[in-house]
Amino acid sequence: MNLFELLLWLKGFDIRQAEKKLKYVKSLSLDGFRKWQEERKWAIAKYHFENNDFFKKKVKGSFPD
Repeated sequence: MNLFELLLWLKGFDIRQAEKKLKYVKSLSLDGFRKWQEERKWAIAKYHFENNDFFKKKVKGSFPD
């Protein structure tokens, strides 16, 4: 474990889990990666809509499905 990984671990970041996710994403086909990427973009936008009043005001109304 290098210093960077140690600092991440001390802050509570699970580096091994992140490495597993990275390995999974790298194993995807191009179409699979694009689908995964689109799903993640919408999940991030939905999270911010639900947890950020500024973002909610900018979107105006309800979050699209």
